[in-house]
Amino acid sequence: MASPPLWEWAVAGGACALAIGVAVVAALRGPPWWRAAMFGTGAAISFAFTSACTKAVSDFVTKDPDSVFLHFQTYALAVFGGVAVFLAQNALHAGPIVAAQSTLVLVDPLASILIGVGIFGDSLRTSGPWGPLEAISLLLMFAGAYWLAQSPIVSGIYGADQRREHAVRPAADGLPGRCVSGTGWRAGFPGYRCAAVAGRPEPAAGGSCQRQAGPAASGPGGRPRPRCAGASPGPWP
Repeated sequence: MASPPLWEWAVAGGACALAIGVAVVAALRGPPWWRAAMFGTGAAISFAFTSACTKAVSDFVTKDPDSVFLHFQTYALAVFGGVAVFLAQNALHAGPIVAAQSTLVLVDPLASILIGVGIFGDSLRTSGPWGPLEAISLLLMFAGAYWLAQSPIVSGIYGADQRREHAVRPAADGLPGRCVSGTGWRAGFPGYRCAAVAGRPEPAAGGSCQRQAGPAASGPGGRPRPRCAGASPGPWP
């Protein structure tokens, strides 16, 4: 089979790069599941174009190994492959593994089919019984990917990572916290804000100062003793 012309490679590479860019921009905002899905989509498209470049480079190695580094597909393989790995790691860290893995598994073959049809002249057999069989196979692929992503084994890996992350900064909702004077902190004890403990000067993420009740409600010098809700526990200054 003759190698696809340069302009087809340029169109396919440009379309993939544009789609990857749109997915990355979309992943910069939104809830964790959306960010994971968008990073996964970008990674899947990168993997698909990397596969096309791998096919071309394999042909070059078979026919003329000395000319491998004279073709742009070799360098495109390295660039898109690196981008694919980078985006895949971002997808796995940005949100639920269900969203990341589902897009990685589903978008990759779909993008590969489009690239194969557009560049290599592949054709889909849709005549006779092949059309319904291909549609059923596609539905089974979607269902299988979703089912595997929901597996307790896969979900347990992500859950263990989250538990280790929270173990570094354990929540202490309702425990005495180290609150320092300040304004502008969100709903909570007026005139105070929660400060991080363990020598970290930044405010504790997600914390809010709230008035305590009971015998321990007063701090040194009769000051009201607030508590840091959702922040790491620390001594009252």
